[in-house]
Amino acid sequence: ALFCDPREPRPRRDCLEHAAGCRSDLAPNCSLWRPGVRVVPHVRRGGYGAALSDSTYCLALPGDGWSSRVLDAVVHGCVPVIVQDESAMFFEGAFSLAGAPELEYSSFSLRLPEAELPRVLEALDAVTAPRLRAMQAAALRVRDYFVYKDVYAPYRYERKALLATGRPRQDGFLLLALALEARARQLGKLPPQTEEGRRRNRALLELDGGAGEWQSPVREY
Repeated sequence: ALFCDPREPRPRRDCLEHAAGCRSDLAPNCSLWRPGVRVVPHVRRGGYGAALSDSTYCLALPGDGWSSRVLDAVVHGCVPVIVQDESAMFFEGAFSLAGAPELEYSSFSLRLPEAELPRVLEALDAVTAPRLRAMQAAALRVRDYFVYKDVYAPYRYERKALLATGRPRQDGFLLLALALEARARQLGKLPPQTEEGRRRNRALLELDGGAGEWQSPVREY
């Protein structure tokens, strides 16, 4: 309502339309809009991915449980701006458990309290260019781990195409397996982690040279 583009035609200007109806208490006034801001509630088929890929930051607002907007943003190389108070995101903490704390959420996303949402543009303006570039690179680095490539689609040809994207052998299954193994060690179900085991984990995650030195090309999704 605050960030809508005043130049775009809307069916109704006296309320905010959404899937369940129309809220007159949130009538669009576009008072905080500026060039470069896009509010796209509905996108035609095929246009959603393009809209994400063309964006620098993508809001991840509360949805039906965990918001899938984080996954959508990361897979398309967009930096998620998470506005979900008292919510832990999926796989948040899993990178640390797996032995790769440098890949945690703070490396590729921003968090904003819900009360600060009207000042989101100020928060984004405060991000320095070097930090933004680092977060964009980190989003591309971790996006393989937000997709279960082998079961994402029921059809064999679709699985084959998905398995050929990103980096081979890197997906959500690997991160989940390493995180669960670490959790089992914390609970005493497995022996304590060893230095050899830590090196193995980082090698499996292709981090044995250090995340900051990772230069392997990424095939587009």
